[in-house]
Amino acid sequence: MAKPRIQARVDTHVKSEIDDFAEEHNMNDAEAIRHLLGSGLRVEEGAATDGGQVVDRVDELRAHHDRRERRELKHNALLGITLMLTLLVVSGVADGMFTLLLAGSAAVALVISSVVWYNNSSGGSK
Repeated sequence: MAKPRIQARVDTHVKSEIDDFAEEHNMNDAEAIRHLLGSGLRVEEGAATDGGQVVDRVDELRAHHDRRERRELKHNALLGITLMLTLLVVSGVADGMFTLLLAGSAAVALVISSVVWYNNSSGGSK
C-alpha cells in the first residue's frame, strides 16, 4: 500500500531550514520533512496530553510565590511597627509623657495603615 502524499507551500526561510536540517542529518528533503513532522507532532501530543503536569507545576510555583510575598509583606509591616514602638520607648524616656503620647498615636496610625495596606495588597484574607 502506498503512503499518502502531502504537498504544501512554505516560505523560503522554512525551506532553507529544512534543507539545512537534511544536510546536517544526511537525509534527503522527504526524509527530513517526515522526521520533522513526526517530531513536531510528538511534541504537540506530549504538551497536550501531559496530564496537566506543566499547568500544575506553574500553579504550584505561583502559589509558592504568593505565600512568599505575603510573608515578606507581614515581615515588613512587623518591622515598621517594631521600629515605631522602639522610637516610642526612646522618645518617652528622653522627652517625657507628652512625647510618649504623641509617638503612641503615630504608632497606632502606623499599625492601622500597615494592616489596611497589607489586606489591600494581599487580596484580603488569604
